[in-house]
Amino acid sequence: MAKKLSEFAHPDYVHYLPDWDKIRDCLKGERAIKDAGTKYLPRLKAQSQEDYDNYLCRALFFPITGKTVASLVGLATSKKPKIESPETMSQYFSDTQSAQYQFSEFYVGTFNEVVLQGRLGVLIDAPDRGGEPYPVPYIAENFVNWAEDPAGKLNMILLREYVSKTEDKFSTTVECRFRHCYIGADGVYYQEMLDEDLKPVTAAFAPTFSGSTIDYIPFTCIGASGCHMWVDKPPMLDISTIN
Repeated sequence: MAKKLSEFAHPDYVHYLPDWDKIRDCLKGERAIKDAGTKYLPRLKAQSQEDYDNYLCRALFFPITGKTVASLVGLATSKKPKIESPETMSQYFSDTQSAQYQFSEFYVGTFNEVVLQGRLGVLIDAPDRGGEPYPVPYIAENFVNWAEDPAGKLNMILLREYVSKTEDKFSTTVECRFRHCYIGADGVYYQEMLDEDLKPVTAAFAPTFSGSTIDYIPFTCIGASGCHMWVDKPPMLDISTIN
């Protein structure tokens, strides 16, 4: 049986997860809200199941959260950003032929998550068999635990991922995995994959850059008020609460 997130998640994650879930459901819209049943629309006293089902069906959900996010993100991304970067990095600020990364999608997606939840993580990764590195975004709900040293340097982060597995040409299952990134006792950056019980699925390995190991975790958290690991109040929390 998989461990509960509350058993190994960061205290700030546990505190804010109900808010993030509520905001995400409001963004998804009426179907997500009504599918949650009494979580968002409590049953009235002495109401039968049939009465409650009709009550739920008639309830009106106006997508204030989604419309607000769409409007703010549209305003913020209506003009192309002005970017200054070394020539060697120019490929990362344009839409390339890479299947893993398109700058325009990454740019708009970042704004969307920061406006919505006030939090987006970005890990720099690279193909297992070699190739150019690329940024991998993680929404607030998917970086579950983290730790910093006394100087504020990130020395551990636990990232949740979902892996699709095809059993045959018509059946697909989705498995939850955790990517554990950490600085080892030797000061080197390591990664390992864990299952839902936090048991290793792959052996730990040290990613390299230009053939050499690195001494930091290439992860950045973009918050509502800057780049830092502490959790900002989600910008859409108050709107989703009255939604």
